[in-house]
Amino acid sequence: MEQFDVIIIGGGPAGLRCAEVLQNNDLKVLLLEKKNEIGPKICAGGVTKDFFRIYTPPKQLIEFQSNVCKIALNNHNTDYQNNDPFLFSLSRKELGQWQLSRINSPNIAIQTGKQVTKIGSNFIEINRDTEIGFKYLVGADGANSIVRRYLKLPTKKRFVTLQYTIQSDKMKDFEFYFDKKFFGTGYAWIFPHNNYYTVGCGCIAGTIHPKELKTNFQLWLNKMDIDPGNTPIESFPILFDYQGFEFGNIYLAGEAAGFTSGLSGEGIAPAISSGAAIAELILDNKSELARKKISNLIRNKKNEDRYTSFFMQYGILGEILLILLIKLLRFSSVQRYVWKHFP
Repeated sequence: MEQFDVIIIGGGPAGLRCAEVLQNNDLKVLLLEKKNEIGPKICAGGVTKDFFRIYTPPKQLIEFQSNVCKIALNNHNTDYQNNDPFLFSLSRKELGQWQLSRINSPNIAIQTGKQVTKIGSNFIEINRDTEIGFKYLVGADGANSIVRRYLKLPTKKRFVTLQYTIQSDKMKDFEFYFDKKFFGTGYAWIFPHNNYYTVGCGCIAGTIHPKELKTNFQLWLNKMDIDPGNTPIESFPILFDYQGFEFGNIYLAGEAAGFTSGLSGEGIAPAISSGAAIAELILDNKSELARKKISNLIRNKKNEDRYTSFFMQYGILGEILLILLIKLLRFSSVQRYVWKHFP
């Protein structure tokens, strides 16, 4: 059985960032990706300014940016804005390929088209025929993580999402629409990109049946006069059920750990941050800086989960408070407060 110090399952932002931090060390590292190509993933492709606090991608990766966010709840609308851009869109394929280009150390082996079919305490099985040993295992394999299943962790908190990617440059704003009639406690979004835009919707799994959500989404598109034409509809789960990240010699990063925001659905920034922190802990398990990074992620998760639970639990009251917040966001002083405390 071939042996590695670290095996990373998943070639998304978390797995690639973990491998990047681990390169140029004495550790022998293997990164496995089940797809044949690193990068592509169904995703709205939106990030906030937090992304640039932890990572510095080249400017050409950013396809669209804005200092204005349009928020609508029924007939209550407002523009949340700042002097500087705070919402950005990018291509997951281009991001993945750029991250891959940053890994050029001989101690990192990257294999694509490899499906992990079994996990043991110190080995994995690939494609049902090859076993490989490890000292540390990092599960960075997304919402349907096989590592998470091996650890027997629950996966109750999920978003069900639907999305179209439409080739058009007519959309010029990041937009969020809250409409209980169509999406329950969820919402719809429009994210501009470079010569295309994504328009989608999502709700917490179990609140609306997927078939009903699909019907409601089409009704909402008709209302908005958005015609996807022959564009295929796409669906992807978003896992935000955090149950821990460190389990002996096994770690969970990014969406596999549930670090994705349960409030906004943003997953790229916490994936990159957790991937880096876990790599640092593998190199030095007592690293205070790495544990502080993880603690900050966990604290943010708990705060977001409180807001999400509140709006779900207190239906009408939650909706009233959301309307109030939207109205208050028209005032620059409130926008500055939100900008400072809820980036």
